[in-house]
Amino acid sequence: MQTVDLTSMQRAALHLFFSSNPLLRPLLFFILGIWIADFFYPAHWFNAIYVLIPSAFLCLVIQHKLLHISLQWKQTERIALLVLFVCCGIGVFLLQAHKNQGIPTRILYHTQALKIRLTSTPQIRNNTIKAEAEIEAIQIGKKWISCKAGMLCRFERTAATSKLQYGDQLLVCETAKPVKAPANPGEFDYRQWLARKQIFLQTYIRDHNWKRIASNQGNPLLAWASQIRQTCVQRFYAVGWHERESAVASALILGATDQLEPQLIQAYSVSGVLHVLSVSGLHVSIVFLIFGKILTPLARSKKGNYTRVLLLLVLIWLYALITGLSPAVLRAACMISFVIVGQAWNKQGQTFNLLCASAFFLLAINPQLLFDIGFQLSFLAVAGIVLCNPLVENLYVPRLRITKHIWQLTSVSLTAQAATLPLTLFYFRQFPLYFLPANLLLIPLSTIAMYAGIAFLCFAPIPFLGDGLSWLANQLFWLLNEAVLRTEQLPAASINTSVWSIAELVLLIIIIVGSFYFLLQKNIRMVYLVALSILVLSGCIGWKRQQQNKQQRIIIHSLNNATAISFIEGTKQILLTDSTAYQSTNTIEVHCLAAEPVFGCENDTLMRWDDALQYHPKQPIGNNLRIASMLVQFGNWRMVQINKGNAQATFVSAQAILLCRNTNCNLERALDETAASIVIADGSNGAKAIARWEKICKQHHIQFVNVKENGAFTCNLREE
Repeated sequence: MQTVDLTSMQRAALHLFFSSNPLLRPLLFFILGIWIADFFYPAHWFNAIYVLIPSAFLCLVIQHKLLHISLQWKQTERIALLVLFVCCGIGVFLLQAHKNQGIPTRILYHTQALKIRLTSTPQIRNNTIKAEAEIEAIQIGKKWISCKAGMLCRFERTAATSKLQYGDQLLVCETAKPVKAPANPGEFDYRQWLARKQIFLQTYIRDHNWKRIASNQGNPLLAWASQIRQTCVQRFYAVGWHERESAVASALILGATDQLEPQLIQAYSVSGVLHVLSVSGLHVSIVFLIFGKILTPLARSKKGNYTRVLLLLVLIWLYALITGLSPAVLRAACMISFVIVGQAWNKQGQTFNLLCASAFFLLAINPQLLFDIGFQLSFLAVAGIVLCNPLVENLYVPRLRITKHIWQLTSVSLTAQAATLPLTLFYFRQFPLYFLPANLLLIPLSTIAMYAGIAFLCFAPIPFLGDGLSWLANQLFWLLNEAVLRTEQLPAASINTSVWSIAELVLLIIIIVGSFYFLLQKNIRMVYLVALSILVLSGCIGWKRQQQNKQQRIIIHSLNNATAISFIEGTKQILLTDSTAYQSTNTIEVHCLAAEPVFGCENDTLMRWDDALQYHPKQPIGNNLRIASMLVQFGNWRMVQINKGNAQATFVSAQAILLCRNTNCNLERALDETAASIVIADGSNGAKAIARWEKICKQHHIQFVNVKENGAFTCNLREE
């Protein structure tokens, strides 16, 4: 009886996989080089290392050929290793070359005016208009200095600013400032997100402080695409649709997401179909299928086939241009372009190798794409579908055609969700429980709605036909939104998790990859590895939960012209705010409740400060929080809150003083009566009052915390 060497078979299968996808290993080293360059930036000594390493291997090859010095490695292995290190070095060099720190801050504060050019289509917000720009020159004194730096502009919304276009050149009499770091725990790091786009500065431009000096100074092709996108978006809004349906149609077909309501985005996210709202590979594939069918007659002759290929490439990339060239669209356009060209020359490439080729191509143009969430999720989803979907699909073979289609869509959804699960939990800390039925229902519905929307855009000028298509598309988008909103309202629609560490993320990746590898190779060692990883991950989560259950924290949030304080006891959070913050739901969710996943909070209570004062001093709010007049006691920690209303009161002893609303209290008297060791000024105060208090604290050698400038004050009262 012949025995089978499983290890040899697995090695052969692995060798076959890498040989059929030759771009995978160079891509991995290329990505490694980009990551290393970003991690150590701006350590320029790293450049020298990645010049010396490939040079050293090149010298080994040369001396083996010329001097006949024997080496242990085979020639192909040496060359392959050399290529991998060269790819890594290219990644380092490309990212270093792409990095740009902008204008030094010390120069910015001496500028009288800026000459800028808008590099994105202006987006209308409630009271402002937002656009990205490039600084072309700055004025210092009477001298203009040429420079190049990315900047985010927010214009005061007026009739004049509403007419701004991509490519407008403006003269601005404002000062650009560096983008600030997140001010509160758990806040989205907007500074890092802009830095990935080479934007390090921002400014608010008031009315009458700017002047248009030229138009059409941008890329003509991008300007044309922007104009087409705006025209199509206006067509959705001009036919009398509800704003919600118009916004979803604009986002799904054209990539214009600036008019989407935050509540609607949250509903799509909780339902597990947020990818529907962003133009991605699905949408590019639909456009490819539409034009592919229309141009099929051209494929009957050789010249006609080449014409068809050229037209398809042009149309695919025009659609990518019109939709804004998002990372997911770029990935899909690149892959489809490689497929089209390969089919024209009768070359059938491996799908995964085409994915690697498109990643290589895009990262060579812009290495910063590696850190874009959309880029990461898009490539991981496609990689998961390509590698793992056949395994899952073969687990069950339906007999009926309709059940076969349902199972294919189910397996694709499962593999895509499994491939992107670690990043979804890491970035969004949310897992939609109904993602499978939602995708089974809403992806076909969104596809039909997209077909109807594209048909409406094409035939809108035709009487009766345009009206009929408008009605049909409107009903389909309404049905899509209603289905999403109803899904969001289902019990336990999503699971919110605390912040995931890198170690926990790696363990989760090992569990997912190990599970799929076991399905592929039936290797029993993978079962042990997965089981061990689950055990360690459970231990990490359990230990973290134990630490969270013992915590007692106070957070004084950094808000503009408002006061908000979080009291965290275990996994419960009580948020006290003044009336200004209480009336702004967006402020509370973005700046205050973002701390919940950081500290593992599951239950939160929102309360106005005036309502909290109605409690009897002996009756706690929650477990350990008591408020009486100006005194706040949380466990054994006491804080005196001083505002304009109680500035002349008699103070009691406390560990801290909180100053609010530019109070005119006698701070020196307050320090004597309270014996406080720390003074905190929240975001409701002005710069003059803060400067005065800081001076007094320095004189008395008391710690002073400026929340508006330095970010939220966070203190763990049970630190060991």
